[in-house]
Amino acid sequence: MKPILITLLSLFTFFASQAQLKTLTPTFWASAIPSEVDLKDYTVLLDIVHRLDKREISEEDLNSTEAALYDRWDELEDAMTIGGLGCSWYCGGGPHKITASSQLGPEKGFLYEPDNAHDFDATTAWVEGAKGDGIGEFITYHFMANSPPVTKVEVYNGYLKDENTWKVNGRVKKLKMYVDNVPFAILEVADNYNQQVFNLGTELQSTVEGTDMELKFEILEVYPGTMYHDVAISEILFDGTGVHCFAKGTMITMADGSLKPIETITIQDSVLSLDIITSQSFSAGVMETTRIKHHNLVRISLINGAAIELTSDHPVFTNNKGWASLDPEATKTYNNIDSASMLETMDEVVVYHEGRVVSASVQKIEMLESCQETYSILDLHRGNAFFANGIVVGTEVLTQQVATK
Repeated sequence: MKPILITLLSLFTFFASQAQLKTLTPTFWASAIPSEVDLKDYTVLLDIVHRLDKREISEEDLNSTEAALYDRWDELEDAMTIGGLGCSWYCGGGPHKITASSQLGPEKGFLYEPDNAHDFDATTAWVEGAKGDGIGEFITYHFMANSPPVTKVEVYNGYLKDENTWKVNGRVKKLKMYVDNVPFAILEVADNYNQQVFNLGTELQSTVEGTDMELKFEILEVYPGTMYHDVAISEILFDGTGVHCFAKGTMITMADGSLKPIETITIQDSVLSLDIITSQSFSAGVMETTRIKHHNLVRISLINGAAIELTSDHPVFTNNKGWASLDPEATKTYNNIDSASMLETMDEVVVYHEGRVVSASVQKIEMLESCQETYSILDLHRGNAFFANGIVVGTEVLTQQVATK
């Protein structure tokens, strides 16, 4: 009887721990599956590039159709690339190693290794290699100590090479996420082609030098494929804090009232800052700046004609809500920002106009798809606000991060 009691107790403990885990549902972005035309053109282009690399042909040997495809190299690579490679948080963060419990063996020259689930390529995938439906198989992402904190997980479900490949292979329905092998949450993954973004509600980071943070994703439930039991995941990507900025060309109000493009600001400069409690302006020396590339910026347009392009978490100051942004949870990680609200149209943003601090309502908020070089002022020797395109914005010094080790 004793072994049975122990087993029942173990089962009770397991299900109790499962019930205590938070369940996360995603928000959806654009479809990640490439068009049939782009996929066909990209396949031909890869063959052209392969022959060029092997010196079997030269560029002068290309016919007009091949030359046109070769000229579209950047465009087609962008079409095949998913996630934020080169234009995102990944400029400062990301895992350095990926491992998995199993992988499907090579077939017809195709590999299904764990690295495929983090190569930003829509035509590859990690496919587990266990018998059955893949329940219990897992993939683990390893992050070095003090790399930028993770706050979001982006799942690209199934094998997104094309619609048929997506349908015939299994997809994940639920993933159990572990942080350093401790259960953290259940991710409910939808059965579609879209980028699925899960907001973790906290920052995850190892702060112990030489000790990785490990994020593991275990398959709990699946959507079966029409032909194969194998379960595929094209990508699990990440986003976080620590690398957020303004678009190039944003004009900063200097201490003497002149304007200077943010990309030319240095630590020798002094900008006009604002005490948000007293509305008094003063001179503040720049302590630290940053430059990085970003995609999916936000343009905020005011009714007075002013506008600014910035990342969704960067705060602006309003009369009616205080600090506000399009991603207030991420904004709260700035150590100078105690709280933040969702920025909406008609909110009253504080601005600097003709030498006076006044306000203007938000007229329009737009998501921008292009990749841009971006800049920011991370810290001032005094205060935590400055004027960008006349709009009061916050500096970006972050809070003490939530350590996992």
